[in-house]
Amino acid sequence: MIDNDFYTKEFTCGSSSLSRGELESLPCPFCTENVSDETMQKIIDLTDSSTRERLRLPMNKPLNLGDDKVSAIWWEELEAIVNQENIPYYEDL
Repeated sequence: MIDNDFYTKEFTCGSSSLSRGELESLPCPFCTENVSDETMQKIIDLTDSSTRERLRLPMNKPLNLGDDKVSAIWWEELEAIVNQENIPYYEDL
């Protein structure tokens, strides 16, 4: 039985948010069944901060994820950080 709360729980940092379900729904999905809440929060924190660094944005200015450039960088950073955390793609299992 799938625990919906586990996959729909939102982790946030600034204007960034992420759930396990979103990572599982990507075109090349990640397997998040063994990813702790602490790791999910770390992923979103690092994604937000590394995106800000690349865009040279101060912490007090929200990320405009509706902007194509900002969104593209955010997704690149997210994928890199998820890979750094050794979360596998389903295709690699």
